[in-house]
Amino acid sequence: VLIHQKEISGSKAEADVEVFLSAKDRRLGIAVSVFDADDRCVAKGRKDNIDGTATNSVIIPVTVSSPRLWQGRQDPYMYKVRVELQRDGKTVDEVEQKTGFRSIAVDPRQGTLLNGQVVQVNGFCRHEDVAGRGSALLFEDYRRDMDLILESGATAMRLAHYPHGE
Repeated sequence: VLIHQKEISGSKAEADVEVFLSAKDRRLGIAVSVFDADDRCVAKGRKDNIDGTATNSVIIPVTVSSPRLWQGRQDPYMYKVRVELQRDGKTVDEVEQKTGFRSIAVDPRQGTLLNGQVVQVNGFCRHEDVAGRGSALLFEDYRRDMDLILESGATAMRLAHYPHGE
């Protein structure tokens, strides 16, 4: 599942939820629900009569009215996006992902803008590597790294060039 944010403002957040399929069925439906931090459903979308033998991805648009925007470390507000794969009206698979709705732009005079406001970007490129364990990190290793990054006042973090653990 990929969440492609399109039009983001204080009045609405539009996104396309792209669902990649591996099901080889001709009578599929996909239901998308967006939940706020209080677990209230704030947006829905769906597509029915999907032929999983003819396509490998489906795009379902959703719109959240008056979203609470993600404001970095000041207010890292997250929404939960639930995608349900349905066959004959019954859910046969489900996945949830979190996302924060925000707009990011770079202006040659002002610099980086988050939701229309100038922000200073300072950060790190983080590798998954610990002496004696390599990339087999424990929870304590992630916590120590994040504590150091936060203590430094960083506002950004790039994950170095390979998939990192969730």
